[in-house]
Amino acid sequence: MSDLQSKLRGPRTLAIAAGLGSMTLLGAWSAMAPLASATVAAGIVSPDTGRQTVQHLEGGILDRMLVAEGDAVAAGQPIAVLLDARAKAAYDNQIHRRSELAAARIRLRALADGAEPDFRPLDADLVRDPSLRAVVENEGEILRTRRAGLRAKVDGLAEQIRRSEATGAALRRQVDATEVERVTVLKQLEDARHLLAKGLTTRPRVLALEARMAQLDAQQASLDGQIQAAASDAGRTRTVLAGEESAFRQQIGEETAKVEAEAAVVANQIAASADAAGRQQVRAPEAGTVVSLKVRTPGAVVAPGGAVADILPSDASLVLEVRVRPVDIAHVSVGQSARISVTAFSAKEVPVLPGHVRKVGADAVQDPATREFHYKAEIAIDRGELARLAPGSKLVAGMPVQAFIEDRPRTLLTWLAEPMMRGFAKAGLEH
Repeated sequence: MSDLQSKLRGPRTLAIAAGLGSMTLLGAWSAMAPLASATVAAGIVSPDTGRQTVQHLEGGILDRMLVAEGDAVAAGQPIAVLLDARAKAAYDNQIHRRSELAAARIRLRALADGAEPDFRPLDADLVRDPSLRAVVENEGEILRTRRAGLRAKVDGLAEQIRRSEATGAALRRQVDATEVERVTVLKQLEDARHLLAKGLTTRPRVLALEARMAQLDAQQASLDGQIQAAASDAGRTRTVLAGEESAFRQQIGEETAKVEAEAAVVANQIAASADAAGRQQVRAPEAGTVVSLKVRTPGAVVAPGGAVADILPSDASLVLEVRVRPVDIAHVSVGQSARISVTAFSAKEVPVLPGHVRKVGADAVQDPATREFHYKAEIAIDRGELARLAPGSKLVAGMPVQAFIEDRPRTLLTWLAEPMMRGFAKAGLEH
């Protein structure tokens, strides 16, 4: 028995030594050899600049949608047409008022020039708006009425001038006749005085001629006064006539100024209304792809400032937007390396791509669907790595991805000890 034990002692010792050595080596390796670890986070490919929401300032009712989801659009391309009855009515009223003012301008110009109005420049407006026919006819009637009123005043004043001038002419003829008679009576008076001096006539005869001479002088003085009065009447009437014509021209000038001022205001209003009408066409703010339509059915109401569609800009770079569980957030920080797997493609088409953490959310957010909390993190794919994709493979927004965010290296001993240490710490707190 002792011989057998002696024979077995050597191999046993060797086995124990080998086991202890292996355990020592394993312990040293587990305490010193680093093990790679990573935080797994799922997410999607997202545009770096985000989707551009297309909104409309005034809102309205959808007439028709011009694009569908997935369509490529150019910057400024119309994507929808809205209806705004109030804006359309205001625009139509302003256009109608502009035509009314144009007709008034033609009428005032004809009155000022003494010519017939030419409404032919409004022919195109009449085709568009037949109700303007009544406006043109009314302007023509106003012109005829005012011109007839002025003509009646002018004719009446001219008649007064003619009567005053005729009266003056008649009075001057009476002055001429009186002057002829006065010369005759004066001659007779001189002869009678000469005969009276010789005793060849009587004094009453001389006195009678002197009385007649005085009457003729008084008559001539009266006629001269009447002539001056008639001339004054004619002069005053001419002044009134000139005043009427001047007032008429001044009134036309004032009305023209008002029409021009209102026309300028209406032109500005039309420009603003045309701008608003132009905005009824909802246009893409930049080139890209339509990824979401907010309204689809004709007749749908778009509130003022409401969204119409979302567009993904064509020049937007792509990042990965992943969700990190709250229990893993301590192991994720900006700058960490990551390996990205695009689950929509096979590993042959799209290999694992290297990247790095670019942004980490400051607070957890809750998913309204699952009610679970998570942190948002952004991972950027390293430059040049997209060239490794297989021909025809392309990352697009919305593709699912899985990111492995590399954590700091840990040893096997640390990895095994951490749960035990957390358990001991928790037990100590509870105790």
